[in-house]
Amino acid sequence: MTGVGATVAGLGALLGFLVGFSVGQGSTCAVTAGRQLVFEGRARLLAGFLVAGGVAGLVCLPLAWTAGMRAGLPPEAPLAPPLAAGALLLAAGALVNDACLFGTLARIALGEVRFLAVPLGLAAGYAMVGGLVGGAPVGPNRFGSPSPAGLLLVAASAALVAGAAWTLARGGDRAAPGRWPLRAAMVVLGGAGALLFALTPGWTYADAVRGAVAAGLGGAPVAVAAPALLTGAATLVGAVVAGTVAGRFRVERPRAVPVLRSLGGGALMAAGASFVPGGNDSLLLWAVPGGSVSGLLAYLLMTGAIMAWLAGLRLLLRPRARRIGPI
Repeated sequence: MTGVGATVAGLGALLGFLVGFSVGQGSTCAVTAGRQLVFEGRARLLAGFLVAGGVAGLVCLPLAWTAGMRAGLPPEAPLAPPLAAGALLLAAGALVNDACLFGTLARIALGEVRFLAVPLGLAAGYAMVGGLVGGAPVGPNRFGSPSPAGLLLVAASAALVAGAAWTLARGGDRAAPGRWPLRAAMVVLGGAGALLFALTPGWTYADAVRGAVAAGLGGAPVAVAAPALLTGAATLVGAVVAGTVAGRFRVERPRAVPVLRSLGGGALMAAGASFVPGGNDSLLLWAVPGGSVSGLLAYLLMTGAIMAWLAGLRLLLRPRARRIGPI
């Protein structure tokens, strides 16, 4: 590895650690956010997602324009049925696993060992489905150069951050000992994540698993997967350190059924990511902030499917709660 390569790898590991730490601090998860909204009527975590995505938008396009990092911009996938199928598979995998890819990190930060089975499920999914579809076809990003539309997107990101952060502050975004306010955690997540995508696209732990599977199947050299493996490992370490610092890390012995759910959920999410460029973490911090229309549609469809399932579950549980009565 050259000096420049070592520097990039070290910076990637540091940023990966910050991503994992911020996820562990903020308990970021699309499924948890959906439950919070549907069952409690609160949108706190959703507002946090807006902060993270908005900050990523303030980094992604300006960095590509000023530093010549256009290769780090998200691609476009065809607006076709496979895109919708991928988004729905991501949602199904998150629901089966009881956590999305970000949420898996947050649960590992709490010591829930069974979520370590998710990477194994991802590997199985990539090995089975990735080999069949060969990855999602992609096209160039339309915001590679400064334009009125691109500047409007950056301005919208700034407004999004300001509005969501104000909403969180108004709702009393106070931190417990050893934890950051959600606003701070999401600012770090959005900034560090966007910098990583600009520096080395394909850095997430799901990408690391995909690269390792491709190398194992002879589709790519091991050296290609090495940077993602390093950054993915740093992300996991950051999440565990965050849980430990906050005093929330308690090792929970895995049970068979939850482990199987994590394996199955991981496989479904890998299948979805084979049709959609990246998983839900890549969509939030890269595709949507970078102006990818296909990424935005996939993220909205995935989130909408999770919300719809949870809303249906709430309707099913309500009559049962009435029959049981108050406890």
